[in-house]
Amino acid sequence: MATAPASSAPITLPPLPWPENALDPVISANTISFHYGKHHKTYVDNVNKMIAGTEYADMPLEKIVSGTAGKADKVGIFNNAAQAWNHTFYWNSLRGKGGGEPPSVLKQKIESAFASVDACKKELSAAAVSQFGSLVGAGRRQTQNRQDCQCGNADHARAEASGHNRCMGACLLSRLPEQACGSCECRAG
Repeated sequence: MATAPASSAPITLPPLPWPENALDPVISANTISFHYGKHHKTYVDNVNKMIAGTEYADMPLEKIVSGTAGKADKVGIFNNAAQAWNHTFYWNSLRGKGGGEPPSVLKQKIESAFASVDACKKELSAAAVSQFGSLVGAGRRQTQNRQDCQCGNADHARAEASGHNRCMGACLLSRLPEQACGSCECRAG
């Protein structure tokens, strides 16, 4: 398992939840090393530089995201903090030898909402490629008040920090009820 370097900075690069080669051959260890060790780390380093000596210096990442969201003078802090959050979410959403059939309860809900698992995959894939920074379609979600929401770039983390699209997991499928993943507190924004 990859480990993050020790840091006295308020925001740290969390360790990967699996070894860098765990996703081979789909995502190579070299790609993981670069994306995690350089790209993700850059967001963490940047946000730490930007919050030093500010009111955000001792806040957890989620509070920084929610505290800077929508503030024109804080857009740099927001983008770096939100992307640090997005990347951590991304790593924790992947697993080696993942995929396969969804658990039976989730599969029934997918089939009820989309007619089939394949139809659901096609719709998610279409959403993912049409929205930059969509975390593979994770930003598309029909909320309890039946409004369709698309989030791009760093806005996924803003939605999470504000309580909107809370689960960011299985219930993000646009027509599934919030209870599909069993742990949601989704609510309309």
